[in-house]
Amino acid sequence: MISTKPKVLIVHPDARDLGGVASFFKILEPFRSVDAVHFVNGRRPDEKGFHLAVIRLVSDYFRYARTLMTEKFGVVHLNPSLNFRGVWRDAVFLFIGGHILRNTTLVFFHGWEVDFAASLKGWRLRLFRFIFKRADATVVLANDFKETLLGWGFQDDRVIVGTTAFEETLTGGFSLERAIAGRCSGTFDILFFARLVREKGIYETLDTFELLTRKYPEMRLLIAGDGEEYSRVQARVEQSGLHAAVMLGYIQAGQKKDLLVRSSLFFLPSYSEGFPISLVEAMAVGLPIVTRSVGGITDFFVSRKHGFATESKDPGEFAAFIGELYECRDLYEEISRHNYTYAQEHFAGSMVRARIETIYRKISL
Repeated sequence: MISTKPKVLIVHPDARDLGGVASFFKILEPFRSVDAVHFVNGRRPDEKGFHLAVIRLVSDYFRYARTLMTEKFGVVHLNPSLNFRGVWRDAVFLFIGGHILRNTTLVFFHGWEVDFAASLKGWRLRLFRFIFKRADATVVLANDFKETLLGWGFQDDRVIVGTTAFEETLTGGFSLERAIAGRCSGTFDILFFARLVREKGIYETLDTFELLTRKYPEMRLLIAGDGEEYSRVQARVEQSGLHAAVMLGYIQAGQKKDLLVRSSLFFLPSYSEGFPISLVEAMAVGLPIVTRSVGGITDFFVSRKHGFATESKDPGEFAAFIGELYECRDLYEEISRHNYTYAQEHFAGSMVRARIETIYRKISL
C-alpha cells in the first residue's frame, strides 16, 4: 500500500551529538502522521581538524542536493541556531532546498544568540532576510524572537512560537510524592546541568553557592556537564575550598533520570537561552527552578509558581531565592507539584511531536 503520509526530510546534527537539537529529535521519535527521513549534518563527534570539517561540510551539501534531486519530499525541515555558524551553514541548505530546488521548507531556530541577532544589520540582514524569508514556516522558541523576525520583515502567519520537550520515559515509574519527601528530608542538592561555558552562568553559580554555604553548610552543589571551562571551574572549586561542590562531568543518558530525581533544585543562571531541554526535564520530575528571565523561559515562567526568575545576574539575589525555597517547605512543595503537572500538560514529547506534525501537514498541502 502506498503511504499517504507527507514525507519529511529532517536535517539535524548527528544523534551522538551532545547538543539540544539532537536530543530534541530523539525525544520526538517516532513520528506518527508523517514519514520522517533523517539527514545528518554538522560536526561529527569523531571529527578532528579544520580541514576535515571543511571536507565534511562540502560533502554534506552535495549529499543533501543529491537526496533532494532523487527523492520527493513534502517538507524539508532545517534546524539551525541563530548564531554565526548555524545561520550561514544552514543558509546554504535552505538556498539549495528552497530557492533552487523549490521544496517546501520549515526552519526551526533552536538557539538564539542575542548578540548575533544584534549584529545582523545592513547587507548581513538583507542577505539573511533574502534567504530565510523563503521558508514556508519558521519556528522560534520565544515570543521575543518572533517579534524580532517580524521587525525584520517576516510574515506574521509564517512565524510560529514553539516549545521544547522532554522524553516521557523520564517519568516512567516516578513518584512525585516520594521524591518530595526525600528532597525535603535529605541533603539539599542544587543541580547545575549544562555545558560548562561562561554564558551558561557557571561562575555566577559558584559565587551563589559560596554565599549559600556561609548560612547553609548542609547544602551541596552538583555540577553536571563538560565544556571548555571545565578545568577552570574545577580549579576554582578546589582553590575556594568548596568541598560541597561536586564535579560530575558528562552525564550519560542512562544517568540523567537518577540525577534529576535525587536533586532538590534546578539552577540555571544563563545569559541567554532558547528553551533549554534540561530545564523542562527538571520540571517534569517536580524540581523548583531558579533561573534568569531569558528566551523562551520568559513566555511561561511565573515566579513563585515555577520557582524564581530574574533579569539580574546578582549571586546575592539567586542565593536569597534558593534560601527561601530551602527554608519554606510549603512553598517548595507547592512549586514542585505545580512544575510536575505543568510539564506533563505542556512539554511532553508526544504533545510537542503532534504540534510539529500539524505544521508539516499544513505547509505540505
